[in-house]
Parts: sequence; C-alpha cells; structure tokens
Amino acid sequence: MRGTVFLVVDKIPAAHKTRRQLIEQLNFPPTLAFAPTVAATPTPAKQSFIGAALAPNIKLLTVSSNYARWNSGKSILRLAHLYQTGEHPTLSAPVTLHLAQIFSKKGEPTAASTAAAAAAAACGWCGVAHARD
Repeated sequence: MRGTVFLVVDKIPAAHKTRRQLIEQLNFPPTLAFAPTVAATPTPAKQSFIGAALAPNIKLLTVSSNYARWNSGKSILRLAHLYQTGEHPTLSAPVTLHLAQIFSKKGEPTAASTAAAAAAAACGWCGVAHARD
C-alpha cells in the first residue's frame, strides 16, 4: 500500500493554516449522502440560499431537514470551529456569525443555539459561550 505525504514548510501559524485547509480538502470533501438510485449522477444546484460566505475558520458540518417532521418543521444547521485555541493568531479566535446575512436569500432565519454536552462542559478551553437549553 502506498500513501501520500504532504510536507508544509512555513512559519508555525502559516503552517497550521495551510495544514487545516489541506486536511479539510483531503479528508472532508463535500459529499452527497443520499441519491434516488445508485446510477444517479448528482446535478449542480439550481439555487443557492447562501448570501454571504462563512468565516474562513468556520466549517459547515450539516444542513438537514431530515428530522423536520419530529421538530415542528425545523431544519438543523451544524457549524464547527476549525482551529484550536492558540493554534493560529487570528483564525483560532472566537467568531460571531450573523445568520441573517449568510442565509439572506432564504428569508429571515430564526435560530435556537444549542451545544453538545461535551462542548458545553468544556467551554473554558474553546473560548465560546455556548447556550444551554
């Protein structure tokens, strides 16, 4: 079995930034999770509801309405911070997102902020004030 090795030679903050971007491209490319048939070829999106880009240190994990039937028609949006505290001078800083700007093409969004139990318990290390329901 042959592997691939990527070597990033740069100053530490720039190397962290490049390494994170390469990891995302290599290990987590956009994936179509479900298709009507095995032979179906994904077609490009005909409409986008995104009005603005996410911050470069935020990753979109999930957008789904799979559970809307059980949650009063609500969809789920999951975001993640890409950098650990202290990993990069600017990209590891806390981020404020304005969902109304990002999803402006869809209409005024309403949101409820929740956090996984592990993240909420560990908010001292991540620097983010997590909401608890």
